[in-house]
Amino acid sequence: MRKLLAFILIVISLPCSAQLGIKILQFRPSGELGAVMKKAYTGELMSIKRFDERFRIRFGISFCKLSSRLDTFPVYAIKDDGSNVTVYPGYKVFNKYNMYFLFMGADYGVFKLGNLTCYPGLDFIVGGVDMDYDLSYNALRGDSFSGGEILGGVRLRIGADYSISEKTGVFIEANRSWYKIAEQGFFSNNDIGIGFRYNF
Repeated sequence: MRKLLAFILIVISLPCSAQLGIKILQFRPSGELGAVMKKAYTGELMSIKRFDERFRIRFGISFCKLSSRLDTFPVYAIKDDGSNVTVYPGYKVFNKYNMYFLFMGADYGVFKLGNLTCYPGLDFIVGGVDMDYDLSYNALRGDSFSGGEILGGVRLRIGADYSISEKTGVFIEANRSWYKIAEQGFFSNNDIGIGFRYNF
């Protein structure tokens, strides 16, 4: 995980001498992930230009530290030996759940009015989850996990960008992401945020 983060930081730092964007957003897990994790505030650091033409390319990095909705989640296991079915109550505790994203994509300006441009966009995302949890089924077994898993997917976006000057601008965006986490399955989240860009 540390090597992946070091690589991401090197890649993102290369174009930052030309254009830099920072976005503050609310990360909203949905579906199965939303059932166990709370909303969180986080940020993105990216390379992003102003709309000189219809298309613009962007790429960057994001990190999100999630907190579980409960201190301890009740779980159960079922053991079926062919003649008897036994239900074992248990619990699961998330000690850590951090997500890292590297994204690259493009925006397409569909509407322009003066310095204001409205656009849809698409990103491809890769990254990982760094997690630590304890899992136990009373009188059956106990388990714990600490480590990382790789994720990959796509993110759709709608937004509006306003150029304050030749070098600066602000933008607001709403996103919907879908991705697969290696051993856990498919997950999704929504986010909404506001950003600032500066072109050197």
